[in-house]
Amino acid sequence: MKKVFIVDAGQWGMFNRAKGDYKDTNELLIRILEKEGEVAVEVVNDAELALQKIGSSVPEEDTTLLFTTRGMFRDAQEIKEQHPGLKVVVYSGLADDLPRDKGVVVLEKTAGDIEELREAILA
Repeated sequence: MKKVFIVDAGQWGMFNRAKGDYKDTNELLIRILEKEGEVAVEVVNDAELALQKIGSSVPEEDTTLLFTTRGMFRDAQEIKEQHPGLKVVVYSGLADDLPRDKGVVVLEKTAGDIEELREAILA
């Protein structure tokens, strides 16, 4: 079974995690990713906690670490460098200027095909 950790940390611009600005995104991603039943999704408060859980529960190759703000892009890059077998994704509405060549998958929050989004996160 694949495992996805949504990292509920960081923010960008006027969006404020403490005010719940990212809550709807997290809930939507959980519904999309768990739709078929072969994926377990867990929301964690920081990337370090996710890495601890990954180390003790599932192989990196079966795991995705998903950040929901571009404000965590540097953290995502550092984690990808330290854990090359781990899929690391940044999902952001302001992603056009983020580099795509560092091993981190960058997805833009746009209205589109939900199955494509799911596949990009899980593949």
